[in-house]
Amino acid sequence: MADELSRFARTFSTEAVLQQAIADLLRRMPNTSGVHITQGTTELGKDIVFYSDGPLHERQLSACVVKNTPITGDISASSGAATVLNQATQALENPYHSPSGDFHSVAHVYVMSPHEIGLAAMNSITGGLRARAGQVSFKCGGRLLDLFTEHWPDYL
Repeated sequence: MADELSRFARTFSTEAVLQQAIADLLRRMPNTSGVHITQGTTELGKDIVFYSDGPLHERQLSACVVKNTPITGDISASSGAATVLNQATQALENPYHSPSGDFHSVAHVYVMSPHEIGLAAMNSITGGLRARAGQVSFKCGGRLLDLFTEHWPDYL
């Protein structure tokens, strides 16, 4: 599994390539729509946004924080837990301004990386979002690979 995960992580030469692959993956998944890669000063922590059905079939907005490097506990690193926490907080606190001009609040943030995330980094991020418990999930390493395997096996 470690070799497979290492090969998987190497397929993404840049963060932009990873973002595009995740956006394409989301478009292949059932009950998702409106997938959009955000760029520039208006992104406010949201690398990708998409809509999906909530538990009672309401349309809800989710955001992805995407990192192409391992997420560490190093607070000074651009892929450190503090940076990811900051992005997730921004995504949840700032509404998404859709192309149609509407504002939508983010219900959930997915932290995504082809690299595994350590427990310490994960705990730092979830601990910093204690008031928003349940609004952040991690799809890193094997969990992201599993999504590709299930919904876009040809990519692999």
